[in-house]
Amino acid sequence: MKKIHFIFLLIIGGLVGCQGNNIAHTGFKEIRDSGITIQLMKLTDSIPDISVIKYGVRIFPDKALLTNMTAMDEENLLYRMDSTFYLQSNSKKYYPSLTEPIANGQKNNFEYLLIFKKSQEMKLKDMFLAFNDKYISHKTHHLQLNSN
Repeated sequence: MKKIHFIFLLIIGGLVGCQGNNIAHTGFKEIRDSGITIQLMKLTDSIPDISVIKYGVRIFPDKALLTNMTAMDEENLLYRMDSTFYLQSNSKKYYPSLTEPIANGQKNNFEYLLIFKKSQEMKLKDMFLAFNDKYISHKTHHLQLNSN
């Protein structure tokens, strides 16, 4: 009987432990431009931090673009992306305080966590997220932000 209780507690503990950090995905956007699909998700914690804005970004290059990429391009997509993303309103640019590549275990796509510090002058409904692609298509892509 004690063995059954122990196994039950072990299963419940495992289920509770797999809940993660309770980050919700809201405000999903997607564009397809110049052979690249870019997905943007606004992230919110279970306990919101009003001093920052968090986004998850996924980049899916077409097969034709992938074949033209070098090993150095792939390395750059992992370690040199800190100045490629920014929020923009009119001529004002806001660069993320953190650009973190996410090892998602999937091949031929790239995922990032972006954290921006909020400022008084930010008006997200008038802003867009820009991705200045230096390594795949060599173009700047824009995703309009319509929500807070």
